[in-house]
Amino acid sequence: MGYGQMGKEIEALAGSFPFELVAVLDHGFEKASLDWVKRKPVVIEFSEPEAAPNNIRFCMDHGLPMVVGTTGWNDREEELKSYCQKENGALLKGSNFSPGVNLFFALNAWMARRMNQLSDYRATLHEIHHTRKKDAPSGTAISLAQGLIKEHAQYQDWKLREDMPSDLDGILPVTYERSDEVPGIHQIQWHSADDLLQIKHEAYGRKGFARGALMGAMWIVQHKGWHDVSEMYAFGA
Repeated sequence: MGYGQMGKEIEALAGSFPFELVAVLDHGFEKASLDWVKRKPVVIEFSEPEAAPNNIRFCMDHGLPMVVGTTGWNDREEELKSYCQKENGALLKGSNFSPGVNLFFALNAWMARRMNQLSDYRATLHEIHHTRKKDAPSGTAISLAQGLIKEHAQYQDWKLREDMPSDLDGILPVTYERSDEVPGIHQIQWHSADDLLQIKHEAYGRKGFARGALMGAMWIVQHKGWHDVSEMYAFGA
């Protein structure tokens, strides 16, 4: 579900997994033939933030397990999670399904915990994506910010630096860029008066994201309920 760059990458890689591709849909289920639904496939959803909630409800209504990589619908998450539980559905969501990025999430949490011991350091987060990306900052950046805040006593929230009059105590500054043909770069910096520590993930293309989503499809058909991709990888920190 969703036939943009990610959808095309998933289609290209699906043959290397034990799947049969039964349908490719672009914008929604409403105008498409639904003959494939009776086969109860797993749906991989990379559409748009406005479409994702309705697509999730459709899959829950029809008993279809889902992998959801679309971001930008956080304000609907609790409602949809309750609906999934009510319908005894199966959904695996993630801001990023790449194995490398999920290891980066774990490294970010580990580093934030250790930085509690070094009060002279201040963190910043920066991300760069292609100009077609509709949400800013990215869902991956938000996940990184939330992971850092959870593990570091100094930070209670994050904000886009452009929305901050100055760096504020307790607020993690986040910045972003949009540049043609950049699949995704995320970096976290810890600054002190003496030095700089940086961790960074750079994607060379979308193949790692697509491969992770297909791994997610194999995982979610064996589970019920609402799950986060971190449960699939279980790297810990």
